[in-house]
Amino acid sequence: MITDDHALVRRGLRAMLEAHPEWEVCGEASNGQEAV
Repeated sequence: MITDDHALVRRGLRAMLEAHPEWEVCGEASNGQEAV
């Protein structure tokens, strides 16, 4: 789960994490409340 209020940061983190085939991004949120 990636949570950050900046869409550009979330995109960058997703790209870095998806470079590892054994890892999976299960969701994204723009704040803590949305993440919960």
